Amino acid sequence: MISQEVETINELMEQLKEGKIEGSIEIIINNKGKANRILIRKQDEETESAVKRVQLRKPDLSHADFSGMIVNGSNFSGVDLHEANFSYSAIENANLAGSYLRGAVFYKSSITQSDMSNSFGANTQGAYITGSVNLYNAQSAAVEAPNHYDGIPRNMGSGFLGTNEYGEHTMDMSHITVPNQRRNW
Repeated sequence: MISQEVETINELMEQLKEGKIEGSIEIIINNKGKANRILIRKQDEETESAVKRVQLRKPDLSHADFSGMIVNGSNFSGVDLHEANFSYSAIENANLAGSYLRGAVFYKSSITQSDMSNSFGANTQGAYITGSVNLYNAQSAAVEAPNHYDGIPRNMGSGFLGTNEYGEHTMDMSHITVPNQRRNW
């Protein structure tokens, strides 16, 4: 394990992407007396490689570029991730509960077995959300997204799928039609 001081988190990510750092990066953040552990590696990297350890004093990873990385088993809870880029990343068994995700991008990322409850501002449009992903009380960014079922834009500002009076996530299925449905009389 190696510790190193770096100017920015993006400088560290760039070194990893360029192959200047081999193996994984473990980022430890002191977050109000709790330690957040974030483990990042390139998608083509072996899992049993050397680990470079970096310690951050503030829970601020805003504008961090995690695109194309594997972010498994990481704890981002309560961390400022606004405008972070997770595009084309694999996010599994991650804890993003209570994190600030305003402007964060998850385009073409794979999110599975993760907790995004109580997070704010996430835009998961274009992400592949599979498995058990906890979206309880998560608030998405107020964006106009196309409705792929009828071509009419719809507002997604209240939550990922909409929220009813009980705080449960709902999905509006009224515009979905099934073409050429076979009927057995």
